[in-house]
Amino acid sequence: MSAIDFIRRQHDDIRMYLAKLRELRGLEARRRTVSGLLRMARSHASIEEEFVYPKLEADETLADLVDAAYRDHEHLDEALGELEGCAPDDEALLGIVDEIEEILDEHLGVEEERLLVRLADRWPEGELVELGRQMRARFAELTSSAERPAIDPDQLPEA
Repeated sequence: MSAIDFIRRQHDDIRMYLAKLRELRGLEARRRTVSGLLRMARSHASIEEEFVYPKLEADETLADLVDAAYRDHEHLDEALGELEGCAPDDEALLGIVDEIEEILDEHLGVEEERLLVRLADRWPEGELVELGRQMRARFAELTSSAERPAIDPDQLPEA
Protein backbone atom coordinates (compact mmCIF):
# COMPACT_ATOMS: atom_id res chain seq x y z
CA MET A 1 0.00 0.00 0.00
CA SER A 2 1.40 3.36 -0.98
CA ALA A 3 1.85 6.22 1.48
CA ILE A 4 -0.99 8.05 -0.23
CA ASP A 5 -3.39 5.11 0.09
CA PHE A 6 -2.40 4.69 3.73
CA ILE A 7 -3.05 8.36 4.52
CA ARG A 8 -6.41 8.34 2.73
CA ARG A 9 -7.46 5.18 4.58
CA GLN A 10 -6.57 6.78 7.90
CA HIS A 11 -8.52 9.92 6.99
CA ASP A 12 -11.54 7.68 6.36
CA ASP A 13 -10.98 5.93 9.69
CA ILE A 14 -10.85 9.24 11.56
CA ARG A 15 -14.07 10.32 9.88
CA MET A 16 -15.62 6.98 10.94
CA TYR A 17 -14.64 7.56 14.58
CA LEU A 18 -16.26 11.00 14.53
CA ALA A 19 -19.45 9.69 12.93
CA LYS A 20 -19.60 6.88 15.48
CA LEU A 21 -19.26 9.35 18.36
CA ARG A 22 -22.39 11.10 17.09
CA GLU A 23 -24.36 7.81 17.24
CA LEU A 24 -23.20 6.37 20.54
CA ARG A 25 -25.19 6.85 23.73
CA GLY A 26 -23.53 4.31 26.02
CA LEU A 27 -20.86 5.84 28.24
CA GLU A 28 -18.34 3.00 27.97
CA ALA A 29 -18.75 2.83 24.20
CA ARG A 30 -18.19 6.60 23.96
CA ARG A 31 -15.16 6.38 26.26
CA ARG A 32 -13.59 3.60 24.17
CA THR A 33 -14.32 5.40 20.91
CA VAL A 34 -12.85 8.68 22.17
CA SER A 35 -9.77 6.77 23.31
CA GLY A 36 -9.39 5.15 19.89
CA LEU A 37 -9.92 8.45 18.09
CA LEU A 38 -7.29 10.20 20.21
CA ARG A 39 -4.67 7.52 19.51
CA MET A 40 -5.54 7.33 15.83
CA ALA A 41 -5.58 11.09 15.15
CA ARG A 42 -2.48 11.89 17.16
CA SER A 43 -0.45 9.03 15.71
CA HIS A 44 -1.64 9.91 12.22
CA ALA A 45 -0.58 13.55 12.63
CA SER A 46 2.82 12.40 13.91
CA ILE A 47 3.52 10.23 10.88
CA GLU A 48 2.45 12.97 8.48
CA GLU A 49 4.81 15.38 10.22
CA GLU A 50 7.61 12.84 10.27
CA PHE A 51 7.30 11.38 6.76
CA VAL A 52 5.11 13.47 4.44
CA TYR A 53 5.44 17.15 5.24
CA PRO A 54 9.26 17.16 5.11
CA LYS A 55 9.08 15.76 1.57
CA LEU A 56 6.73 18.55 0.52
CA GLU A 57 8.03 21.60 2.34
CA ALA A 58 11.06 21.91 0.06
CA ASP A 59 8.66 22.75 -2.79
CA GLU A 60 8.32 26.55 -2.68
CA THR A 61 4.86 26.38 -4.24
CA LEU A 62 3.67 24.27 -1.29
CA ALA A 63 5.47 25.98 1.57
CA ASP A 64 2.41 27.95 2.70
CA LEU A 65 0.16 24.89 2.50
CA VAL A 66 2.60 22.78 4.50
CA ASP A 67 2.92 25.52 7.13
CA ALA A 68 -0.88 25.67 7.32
CA ALA A 69 -1.01 21.89 7.69
CA TYR A 70 1.31 22.05 10.70
CA ARG A 71 -0.89 24.78 12.23
CA ASP A 72 -4.00 22.67 11.56
CA HIS A 73 -2.37 19.82 13.46
CA GLU A 74 -1.76 22.17 16.40
CA HIS A 75 -5.42 23.26 16.39
CA LEU A 76 -6.52 19.66 16.06
CA ASP A 77 -4.35 18.63 19.01
CA GLU A 78 -5.91 21.40 21.12
CA ALA A 79 -9.42 20.20 20.20
CA LEU A 80 -8.43 16.59 20.89
CA GLY A 81 -7.20 17.73 24.31
CA GLU A 82 -10.63 19.23 24.96
CA LEU A 83 -12.26 15.97 23.89
CA GLU A 84 -9.91 13.99 26.11
CA GLY A 85 -10.92 16.09 29.12
CA CYS A 86 -14.64 15.86 28.38
CA ALA A 87 -16.74 13.31 30.25
CA PRO A 88 -18.53 10.89 27.89
CA ASP A 89 -21.93 12.04 29.19
CA ASP A 90 -21.12 15.77 28.94
CA GLU A 91 -23.36 17.65 26.52
CA ALA A 92 -20.28 19.54 25.31
CA LEU A 93 -18.87 16.36 23.73
CA LEU A 94 -20.81 16.74 20.48
CA GLY A 95 -19.80 20.41 20.25
CA ILE A 96 -16.17 19.35 20.48
CA VAL A 97 -16.80 16.71 17.80
CA ASP A 98 -18.25 19.51 15.63
CA GLU A 99 -15.11 21.58 16.22
CA ILE A 100 -12.85 18.66 15.29
CA GLU A 101 -14.87 17.97 12.15
CA GLU A 102 -14.65 21.63 11.15
CA ILE A 103 -10.86 21.61 11.51
CA LEU A 104 -10.58 18.32 9.64
CA ASP A 105 -12.94 19.15 6.78
CA GLU A 106 -10.74 21.95 5.53
CA HIS A 107 -7.44 20.30 6.48
CA LEU A 108 -8.20 16.94 4.87
CA GLY A 109 -9.57 18.62 1.77
CA VAL A 110 -6.36 20.58 1.20
CA GLU A 111 -4.22 17.60 2.08
CA GLU A 112 -6.04 15.18 -0.23
CA GLU A 113 -6.64 17.57 -3.13
CA ARG A 114 -3.34 19.43 -3.13
CA LEU A 115 -0.58 17.91 -1.00
CA LEU A 116 -1.14 14.23 -1.74
CA VAL A 117 -1.60 14.96 -5.43
CA ARG A 118 1.77 16.71 -5.46
CA LEU A 119 3.34 13.80 -3.58
CA ALA A 120 1.97 11.42 -6.22
CA ASP A 121 3.32 13.63 -9.02
CA ARG A 122 6.80 13.97 -7.58
CA TRP A 123 7.69 10.47 -6.37
CA PRO A 124 7.71 7.14 -8.20
CA GLU A 125 5.18 4.53 -7.10
CA GLY A 126 7.94 2.27 -5.73
CA GLU A 127 9.15 5.02 -3.40
CA LEU A 128 5.59 5.75 -2.29
CA VAL A 129 5.05 2.06 -1.51
CA GLU A 130 8.26 1.99 0.55
CA LEU A 131 7.24 5.21 2.30
CA GLY A 132 3.86 3.61 3.04
CA ARG A 133 5.60 0.59 4.58
CA GLN A 134 7.70 2.84 6.80
CA MET A 135 4.65 4.85 7.81
CA ARG A 136 2.63 1.73 8.71
CA ALA A 137 5.49 0.44 10.84
CA ARG A 138 5.85 3.78 12.63
CA PHE A 139 2.09 4.06 13.12
CA ALA A 140 2.00 0.58 14.67
CA GLU A 141 4.87 1.59 16.95
CA LEU A 142 3.11 4.79 18.03
CA THR A 143 -0.24 3.16 18.71
CA SER A 144 1.26 0.15 20.51
CA SER A 145 3.23 2.42 22.82
CA ALA A 146 -0.03 4.03 23.97
CA GLU A 147 -1.58 3.06 27.29
CA ARG A 148 -4.15 0.89 25.51
CA PRO A 149 -4.08 -0.09 21.85
CA ALA A 150 -6.37 1.81 19.52
CA ILE A 151 -9.69 0.28 18.62
CA ASP A 152 -9.81 -0.93 15.05
CA PRO A 153 -12.34 1.36 13.35
CA ASP A 154 -14.09 -1.70 11.91
CA GLN A 155 -14.73 -2.92 15.45
CA LEU A 156 -16.19 0.24 16.94
CA PRO A 157 -19.08 -0.30 19.36
CA GLU A 158 -22.63 -0.25 18.04
CA ALA A 159 -24.89 2.67 18.98
